[in-house]
Amino acid sequence: MDLADGAELIHDQWKSGLSPEEAAAAEQIVDFDADETTCPACQTIFRPDIPMCPGCGLRFG
Repeated sequence: MDLADGAELIHDQWKSGLSPEEAAAAEQIVDFDADETTCPACQTIFRPDIPMCPGCGLRFG
């Protein structure tokens, strides 16, 4: 097993413990160049020019 295979195995094992909603949120990309974006943790829509989500406090950066 090489490093890429090991990383994929760890990712798959981690993801198997998530609900479908949690897995979808974990794959979500936050676009800091957009006018607004969605927090992957709580799904709050916010302006990405602030350092943390106003809904749950998740810090970005």
